[in-house]
Amino acid sequence: MAPLTIKTTGHARATRVPERAHLRLTVKDSGPKPATVASNVQSTTARVHSILSSLTATKQSTDQSSPALNYTVGPVTSYSFWRTESMSKASKQHATSVVFDVEFADFTALGAVAAQLSAVEFVHPLGIEWRLTDATKEVVASGARAEACAEALKKARDYTRGLGREDGAGRIEAVDVLECGSGSGSGGNGGFKVLDVLMDRGQRYSSSGDLGWSFQPAEIEFRVDLDVKFVVE
Repeated sequence: MAPLTIKTTGHARATRVPERAHLRLTVKDSGPKPATVASNVQSTTARVHSILSSLTATKQSTDQSSPALNYTVGPVTSYSFWRTESMSKASKQHATSVVFDVEFADFTALGAVAAQLSAVEFVHPLGIEWRLTDATKEVVASGARAEACAEALKKARDYTRGLGREDGAGRIEAVDVLECGSGSGSGGNGGFKVLDVLMDRGQRYSSSGDLGWSFQPAEIEFRVDLDVKFVVE
């Protein structure tokens, strides 16, 4: 009997609650005097450094973890541009900025720190990136891929039986697999997608009593879609 070729699909979806949050913010100023702009950014950057250093320092006297895990600082960026004030008048402006990336595992602390830093002059929040740890991503991705393969194989076995071909041990074999879903993503997020993020300003208070921000991230999703080709001998 001639070999039977069967093509099936396998799908899997896995979700997890974010384990890390990266708060990105910029220290930025612009104006007609480059020296003043540079001075404002330099002094504010030093202030933000001081705030973040105190947040990421390990508390030796207690068992409490630091509010922020760590932070990084990008290079200083400066440029000039023309600002049109009227049809016949334009003024040269100068801008300088520095970007901070702060990593949190405590999302309650994230809200309080975001409110604290955004209140500093020349500091502008850019957004939050929700992530899983590398170890969790590996477990989630491996499990989803195995689940998608199992679904594709089950379909192939169903078709084999339905067509009157017995699928005894070693009779059915996968000969080609094409990953065509989000699991094949080549970007830095590796196929993981944040489903939704809710940011609620002014709905909670920080420990100091100041009005803070509340962040409620939705789940992070990993999806796999496979096209699999089987041969039944």
